[in-house]
Amino acid sequence: MTDYGFIRISTGSQDAQTQERDILKAYPGALIIRPDTKAASASKGEQVDVLDAVIAKLRKGDRVIVTDSSRLDRRDNLTSQVETMMGIRKTGAVIVSLSPGEETFANGDDLGSWVTTLVKQNANAEKSRTVKNMTYRGVTSIIQNRAHYGTLPAFWAVKGDRYAKQAYCANPDAVRDVYGRVAAGESLANVARSYDRYPQQIKNLVRASVNHTGIVECSYTYEGRTETWTHETETVVDSSVWWAANKILNANLTGDRRNKGGRPAIENWVSGVLACPGCGNSLYLNAGKTAKGTDRTPKLRCSGEKKKRVSCGKFKGINAQPIIEKISQHFDDDTLTPLLAFQRVAGNAHELDELKATLPRLQAQLSVITDRATRRETLAEIETLEDRIDSFEIIPDSFDYAPTGQTVADMWSQGDDTVKRGMARAVKESGLMVLAEVNGQWTVQMMLIVRPDGSDSIIDLGGGICFRWGYWE
Repeated sequence: MTDYGFIRISTGSQDAQTQERDILKAYPGALIIRPDTKAASASKGEQVDVLDAVIAKLRKGDRVIVTDSSRLDRRDNLTSQVETMMGIRKTGAVIVSLSPGEETFANGDDLGSWVTTLVKQNANAEKSRTVKNMTYRGVTSIIQNRAHYGTLPAFWAVKGDRYAKQAYCANPDAVRDVYGRVAAGESLANVARSYDRYPQQIKNLVRASVNHTGIVECSYTYEGRTETWTHETETVVDSSVWWAANKILNANLTGDRRNKGGRPAIENWVSGVLACPGCGNSLYLNAGKTAKGTDRTPKLRCSGEKKKRVSCGKFKGINAQPIIEKISQHFDDDTLTPLLAFQRVAGNAHELDELKATLPRLQAQLSVITDRATRRETLAEIETLEDRIDSFEIIPDSFDYAPTGQTVADMWSQGDDTVKRGMARAVKESGLMVLAEVNGQWTVQMMLIVRPDGSDSIIDLGGGICFRWGYWE
């Protein structure tokens, strides 16, 4: 029996760590599962791919544990909710909710608890619709007031009433200093460190056109329609300084920074994959040239926390090339393991959803069509569509892992640094790749776990793509 702790967050105010803490406190051996995105909206079905992958692993007696019912599903489509719940029930698994008052939440084979679960899921969906409608009413007031809505770069803030917020630069001196230093050629990392920021935050600040135009482009999407408006504020830097700083950033995107020969450029995908044995933070590749212009021996060094990038001092660093070669060899040599995609293998329920989504769009077009011939054609199309919906015979969707036609070696050899980093990190986060000291030498150990029941370990690469570690030798 396996316990799967399913974690989902959809807003910045929700914390995945507290959910994980509560689940592990109640079920210490639970395997924590979460969507690979920072936030996954259940009302939009953004958690479905990961949830379907969990369902594919479930066996009789397994438990899916959530902190409360809203973490699992609250899509508007009740049919989709029922299919998800029945998919779990068919495996013989149960759902356990830790929320008070939900003790009977699909726990066991009792029909009443499963019906109660579906009612709760539908109530969650209704709550999402109500919140969405109330939010849009507020946004309508914001649009009418041409107030600010959305995110702002570093050193910017908002003030004023809820529906008439005004954006302003909270620290114009810092912004002007950042632009001046970047325009002078100083690195983003160095500028960020002096303001206790991340380099990406400084880059976003320099890219923000509001600093020299005084205009913020705001937008909001509701029911598939995006509304945009402009919000006016005060400028902070001259346009000449803005363009000078952005010209420096653009230099990183041109061919002028390509490798011009000499020592071969080392692969950079290994950066941030392995953990520092001293502090547990990530090891990053340190290469390039020294201050004197001589080539460095590429090494993996601890950079401490991401914001500070200061070494812990407990791990002195190691030569990166042997580590890169060993990891690459494992992936390059695996020409037999197929890549799998968790996908629909049967069913047509999605076709009905598409037909139902097309119908209101055509009905809405009737109100703006003035040509009589076009109107008759649209009416005939609507009637045909309604007949297809009424006579549609639903074949339940079924999902499974299916080969993509590629092997692990294919994906590795054809992928760029981003793909390779994702593959290596997925294996490392599964606990099957560790940096270890053997006979005084640091090396990477690639481990194979053979489960007592003979099942293979799934290595999830994200986006519904995975492979089974059990094929490895």
